Amino acid sequence: MAKNIDPLIENPTDVNSETAGLGRTILEFDEVTTSFIPIDNGDGERGIDDFIRVTASLSDPVTGQVIATKEATYTAIKQRGNGDIIARGEETITFLDDGDQIFISGKFNQTDNEAGETNKLRIVGGTGDYENAKGFEFFTQTGDAGTGLYDSTLVIVGTPDLI
Repeated sequence: MAKNIDPLIENPTDVNSETAGLGRTILEFDEVTTSFIPIDNGDGERGIDDFIRVTASLSDPVTGQVIATKEATYTAIKQRGNGDIIARGEETITFLDDGDQIFISGKFNQTDNEAGETNKLRIVGGTGDYENAKGFEFFTQTGDAGTGLYDSTLVIVGTPDLI
C-alpha cells in the first residue's frame, strides 16, 4: 500500500453525498514502468508543456501476478517559484481478465513524486464493473527517481457492485 494513506482514506471529505454509505473497495498494486517516453516541448530543457507517456504493469503485491496495465500521460503544467513542477496526470488502468477499465485524472506535484512522497489523483469513472467508479489513486515511488517502481493503491467509493 502506498505509504501514509491511512489518514487520507479515512477523511470523510473524500466521500460526497452521492457515495456516502456505499462503502469502499481498496485495490493495491506493485507498479513497474515498462515504457517511459519523455516528450520535450521544443526548448531542450525540462519545463512547462513537456510530457511523459508511460506504460506500466500492475501486479498483485502478494502473488506477483500481473493483473492490469496502465497507460498514462503526465504533462508539466506549472512551475512554482521554489522550482517544483506541477503535472496533470491522465491514466487508464485496464484489467487483463475482463478488459474493464478505470479512468484517473488530476494534478500532482511531480517534484514531490520524484522525492518519494505519496501523491493522489482522482478516479473519474471507468467501464464494466467500474463504470460509475469514483475515488482516489494514491501512488508512491519506491525506488530512486527514474526507476519506474511504485506502490499504487486505488480507493474506490460509490461502486456497490464491488463491495
